[in-house]
Amino acid sequence: MNYRQLPENQDDDALWLGIICLVLWLLIGSSAQAQEFRFEGQVGHCKYGITGKGGWWNDAYPTDIDRTDQCFQLGISKIEKSYSWANVGWRLAYVNLGKLSADNTFAARDDQQFTQFDSSECDLSNGRNCVFRGVMSDSAKGITLGAIFERKQWAVTWGTEVGMFAYDSSFNATFYEKGKLVGHYSTSGVNFTPYLGLTANYGYLLASFRGYGSVTSHESGCKGCNGLAQGLAWSGLLGIQIPVK
Repeated sequence: MNYRQLPENQDDDALWLGIICLVLWLLIGSSAQAQEFRFEGQVGHCKYGITGKGGWWNDAYPTDIDRTDQCFQLGISKIEKSYSWANVGWRLAYVNLGKLSADNTFAARDDQQFTQFDSSECDLSNGRNCVFRGVMSDSAKGITLGAIFERKQWAVTWGTEVGMFAYDSSFNATFYEKGKLVGHYSTSGVNFTPYLGLTANYGYLLASFRGYGSVTSHESGCKGCNGLAQGLAWSGLLGIQIPVK
């Protein structure tokens, strides 16, 4: 089976990583106004983007994709400088986006995804005229590091954050043809993507919403050999933030 080829974004990743490192270096370089560390823990729901039709799914066949799962984030943050317009600092966190799961049926070959054929003539040696059922899962977990900008309004501290997500992606798929196990495919590896988020803090309560630029499975075996997850991913979390001097 030939897999979809994803666009390369290594240059964009390097640019984002460089910008974030520069901002953090400027912040940490002068800590005269630094405040206490804040330990944070949050849980909530995350949602993955998926590859286009014809890549591990096709709505011409039975398709069951669950893009949303429970997820969590554990981190530490610190305000380094205070300005009239905002308090500026950084946040380091471990993020687990949960799992994307699917139970899909599709043509085994990419060149037959959108054509009609007789599946009774299935040739398992090359996948021609075969319809596979694929039981699949995708996951992403890793470290985020970014700059934060906060301003207190009324009793709530509102914030924005921007940074990079270095994550380990994992994709697993098991294939069946007419109920018979015919194969397995898996891939894992480290990817990078920028993120942008909003936060709200009231007392010890911390709520956050993040968008991750492009969360996708790591390529393995050939150019474009990857999994079901692709594109923008979201997280909505609620938890606690505890200052520690």
